[in-house]
Amino acid sequence: MTLTTLPDDARVRVDAGASRVWGEAVRPLTPDDPRAYYDWGFQSRLRDAARAAAPRVFDATIAAVRARLESAPHLVVVEGIDWSAGDALIVAVNAGFGRITAGGYQPPRGQIVSRLGVQTELAGPKGPMRGAERMHSDNGYRATPARLLTMVCHAPDPGGGGVTRIITARELRGAIAAQLGTDVERWFEETPLPWRVTDPHDGVRYTDGLAEIQGKLTAGRVLDTRGQGVAWRPILAGSDLLWSRRIIEDGFRLLGRTPSREVVARLDAFQGVLDGMAEWRVALRAGDYMVADNLRTVHSRTPLTERYAASTRLMLRCWVHDPVVGAPGGHGFPALRPKRP
Repeated sequence: MTLTTLPDDARVRVDAGASRVWGEAVRPLTPDDPRAYYDWGFQSRLRDAARAAAPRVFDATIAAVRARLESAPHLVVVEGIDWSAGDALIVAVNAGFGRITAGGYQPPRGQIVSRLGVQTELAGPKGPMRGAERMHSDNGYRATPARLLTMVCHAPDPGGGGVTRIITARELRGAIAAQLGTDVERWFEETPLPWRVTDPHDGVRYTDGLAEIQGKLTAGRVLDTRGQGVAWRPILAGSDLLWSRRIIEDGFRLLGRTPSREVVARLDAFQGVLDGMAEWRVALRAGDYMVADNLRTVHSRTPLTERYAASTRLMLRCWVHDPVVGAPGGHGFPALRPKRP
């Protein structure tokens, strides 16, 4: 497999002195309760405080990242930011791109600034992930997935593992057309599949849509007691891509249906193409701030070191609904399909 390193122009350098001024501006606003970060009004207040402290550098940083995200691999690494002000500054900078969302408050992983490390994996529902992750999109369980995935590298894996892997939607489309044919490529764009969605109380308005779905499909089989439902949508949509086989299979189970042989074969073929593709690799260093277009890429990470449980790797993740290219309902995926076409 051919690996491609991040282009030099996909790195943005920020003056550390300016970022320290941002931190000094937001530090007094740090809330006692991290749940305050869920509020868009408070996110905006933090953003405005940081920007007011050094507006030219703040605006230039956001603009540079936005511009570079338009080109492959739709991922930018920002270097030089002093993150000593903690979550308040992370929220302030991310709010420069749009509203930050998260699922229910279940720290350390379940919060606006999510902690991703070995200990949170061990305590999470998936358990330990010692091997390489499968390529996937984040937020597939939401009716309106986040446009941007961001991570601050608090500490890399000491053994050099946990490297970010990226494949772009355009590259994947080309591989599918070449290996499986353009008819199959169209199938992935034109065939809605059932995605399990939940109501994480993040302010994205789709609970009414879920009620509508419930009324138009078999009563009691679309929404379960945990508030889960189904959104019908394709895997490919224009320049966008949304992929998580697990969440699609969960959607079929929630409906009480078994996917057809054709659907299983197509999903197997999609995964097979994905597994054999060349990929971009990005090794983040402590303090690096990665911003990726979650809907124009799929991502994963390489395995951690052999001493998995001892790895100190820690990433601080946010999901952002970008108001320019990815506002709720603004990307290529229908937020909800109330009934199967």
